[in-house]
Amino acid sequence: MKQTYISIPITGHNIDTQRRKAERIKEQIPNSISPFDIVDGTDESYGYYMGKDIEYLLDNCDTIFMCDGWEKSKGCSLEKCAADIYGLKILFENESNILGF
Repeated sequence: MKQTYISIPITGHNIDTQRRKAERIKEQIPNSISPFDIVDGTDESYGYYMGKDIEYLLDNCDTIFMCDGWEKSKGCSLEKCAADIYGLKILFENESNILGF
């Protein structure tokens, strides 16, 4: 079974808040992973992190969970486009009954 990738807006948000939200989501969705699990740090370029996230998404996941606010995030929009192109199942936080927040 492949993983569920959590697509969460990061740029322009408090990183600690988004990290905590990703951890709460992971508690609710079995076998899920967030961008914070793939590459964590601040010493590389934005393109480096996005490249690693997309690579992981396509190689290891069959589902993507789009967190609220994804539409305003270039990174999340790119992840959704990749998921659309490669036929991954797409779930949306605002349509999900999994999360209690």
